[in-house]
Amino acid sequence: NLQEDDDIKVDAIDSVDNVILFFNNDRAPFNDVNFRNAVAAAINRNDIITAALNGYGTPNFSSLAKGHVGYTEKNAIVYDLDRAKKFLEAWGGDSSSVKMDILCSNETRVAIGTVIQSNLAKVGIKANVIPMDTAAYMARWRATDFDTVIASWSPSNALSYVQRFHSDRRKTYGGAINDPAIDKMVLDMNITLDGKKRSEMIEDIVATINKLTPQVSLYQSQWFRAYNKKLAGVIFSKTGYASFSDMYWVE
Repeated sequence: NLQEDDDIKVDAIDSVDNVILFFNNDRAPFNDVNFRNAVAAAINRNDIITAALNGYGTPNFSSLAKGHVGYTEKNAIVYDLDRAKKFLEAWGGDSSSVKMDILCSNETRVAIGTVIQSNLAKVGIKANVIPMDTAAYMARWRATDFDTVIASWSPSNALSYVQRFHSDRRKTYGGAINDPAIDKMVLDMNITLDGKKRSEMIEDIVATINKLTPQVSLYQSQWFRAYNKKLAGVIFSKTGYASFSDMYWVE
């Protein structure tokens, strides 16, 4: 309706809001890289965008959102059921015995979780979608009392983003992983003053995280902003912010 209104302009913005399936990487079987990779390879992002988002979203396979410096799909795991089954063979456990709860805090995330549930059933993994109110959801997250959660993360820069993979963030960020090599990479990046070198280090961290899969990026949100066509100087960032001081009215 807004798009058909002659007095309204609608902007569609490809955001850096990355919607993610976070693992509890300290809990079996999610502490096994092959099992995590199997889950990643079994999830069809296009199914999620079609069924849960009415087509409005951009698939993401990397641990960093597209649009940030250091983004790379190196080592990223894409949808591939045959590969998912091979990862499960390498894991060596009985997938039918796995209890995998997916905590969801709103209706959209329940719809996403339901698609993931259907995807994982094709490789023998039974997932349970658990709708929760926000308070209970956050309490479970803070207590690290979860198998997986669906959440999003949209920092304004890559430097802030990759900090969260450090092991000391495991109580507050589902994608953190207890890995000394990752810890060293993050700490080395933090003391690097050369911007070009730091960007290269961020890309190396992202490529390594893509291989370890402590989280599964699902998609990046597409945001819509509607405003009077007589309002000019309107620029919305990929993080959702707008500079109102730059806007002005025209006849």
